[in-house]
Amino acid sequence: MSDTASSAAYRQRKQSVAQATGGTWRDAGGHEADGTHAAKTNIALVWVAYAITIACNAAFEVFSLGGTTSAEVSGEVFAWFTPAGYVFAIWSVIYIGLAAWLVSYSGEASHDEPMGAMRIGRTAVLFTVSCALNIAWLALWHFELFVPSIIVIAALLATIGLLYRRVHVESTRLIDRVPISLYFAWLCVATVADIAHVATRFTGAETSILQPASTLVLAVAFFALAVYMKRAFNDYAFGVVIVWAVVGIGVHLMTVNLAISVITIMLSGLGALAVFFPWEKYRLQPRR
Repeated sequence: MSDTASSAAYRQRKQSVAQATGGTWRDAGGHEADGTHAAKTNIALVWVAYAITIACNAAFEVFSLGGTTSAEVSGEVFAWFTPAGYVFAIWSVIYIGLAAWLVSYSGEASHDEPMGAMRIGRTAVLFTVSCALNIAWLALWHFELFVPSIIVIAALLATIGLLYRRVHVESTRLIDRVPISLYFAWLCVATVADIAHVATRFTGAETSILQPASTLVLAVAFFALAVYMKRAFNDYAFGVVIVWAVVGIGVHLMTVNLAISVITIMLSGLGALAVFFPWEKYRLQPRR
């Protein structure tokens, strides 16, 4: 089905939903049908949530609210499965991407399936909840409430996972898919890295043999996940983030164990090959 036909079918389905639920909608001629109020509510909600998230991140990370930053908290112990500091610049890319996604969403908000008595769309709800969890995690980590922070980031990962699935089902446009893919992939890495940090902090096992072994196993597991995401969702952006993160982990380990560092970076090369090489074009065809 072409993108145009798919979009038309999606629009028709959403119009049916709006009419059945008493929402509003705007027809092709621009006349108010069912959905204008709900669309405005959805747009306002997601942009306010986004603005508050950016403001809170700036307060904690740029202005060091409380006298420290998340990076300084992370640096208090040496967990092996942690990317080098430069890797965390990906947050800037994610937030810029989310802004672009919100611009696209604002143009399509009237098609967001309504939910609840206030007519707030499911996409808007998921994104707003993710913003609240993002801020909560940042505060908990910042003030070293580690166990609650792990619970919150796991909830954030689950919420963005639901948003990822919704966006990939409803849109084929890169402007919709890529920003959420980047966010979801990075949260997968960040969640595991946070768990590794907390486990290291509580056990004091910075030099345990489990550290290099688990780092290599996790790197392979993440590349397997990236291959799955490419095949299941045609998602290459997910793999880009995994390569970026695992190379960063290799760089992080250079001063501790050069052998494991080199192996990790080599795994990144093999993982990138597995994710991005067009293997399907070179499959052997059975003889007739």
